[in-house]
Amino acid sequence: MVAGSPFMTTARPTASAAPPKRRCHSPSVMRIVRGALGTLLPHGDAWRAQRAVDGLPATLGVFAPRIVLPADFESRYGQAQRELMLAHERAHVARGDLRANLLAAALRCLFWFNPLFHLAVRRFRHDQELSCDATVVAGRPHQRRAYGDALFRAQLAAHASPLGCHFGFGHPLKERIAMLKQPLPTPRRRIAGHAAVATLVLGAAFTAWAAQPPAAQDAAAITRHDVAGVALPPPTYPRDALEQGVSGRVVLIVDVAADGSVAAAKVERADPAGVFDASALETVKKWRFKPAMENGKPVASRIRVPIDWRADG
Repeated sequence: MVAGSPFMTTARPTASAAPPKRRCHSPSVMRIVRGALGTLLPHGDAWRAQRAVDGLPATLGVFAPRIVLPADFESRYGQAQRELMLAHERAHVARGDLRANLLAAALRCLFWFNPLFHLAVRRFRHDQELSCDATVVAGRPHQRRAYGDALFRAQLAAHASPLGCHFGFGHPLKERIAMLKQPLPTPRRRIAGHAAVATLVLGAAFTAWAAQPPAAQDAAAITRHDVAGVALPPPTYPRDALEQGVSGRVVLIVDVAADGSVAAAKVERADPAGVFDASALETVKKWRFKPAMENGKPVASRIRVPIDWRADG
């Protein structure tokens, strides 16, 4: 990336650095590299181009991001605007937005066939800018007008780096300006927002749990108490299955009442399905158990009971 190269002050980039850039960068990034890499000069914690380069100011690079300013940065913008724009780009660096953009771009290539993913990536980039706008305005609430003027001045009609964070390029200006008019969120509003998100997460989790197959819910409710059988008469072997030599297994979920009787039973799984189910359910109604004990008293419980049929005796 641009930031991965040493920003040199000589007139031309070194020959050894040029080939890798041609292999791994998009044409828009290469245009910025060819036009500005050899003429970038330090400007505080940023770099300033000495030639007219579209798409600036911007933060470029992934592993070592750098803020790159246009050649006319000081003449085009006032002192307050320059400070606000630098604060915006520094917020991108502090948040790690360029690495997030790299991941988003990789996922966009992976899921190229999904139109919703392309829309999501565009909204993701836009939300980045809104978040940085809010960060800057929160620290300078009386400079909203200067910030809005800077956004107007930075609107460009040229290409931008696909991974870079450009101050005023490619992001709906109307929404960003409208956001500047909104009051800063109060602590009560933040708490309400967090509560709303928590409610949505818990609701989604409950919905996912409720959508589980009944067997999965029953398995989660199986008791950990010891339940012993008292009277367990064996089931009858279905005649057709016996004549055909069919063996199988039925696993039952059995609700044992506090008096040891069977309150309810259902088939959790059966193999083969539908062959031994009726016999298992008819038989379990006759069973009795020594109920589970809790604090010295019998309590109702739920157990899993497998029953096997063997045609070979």
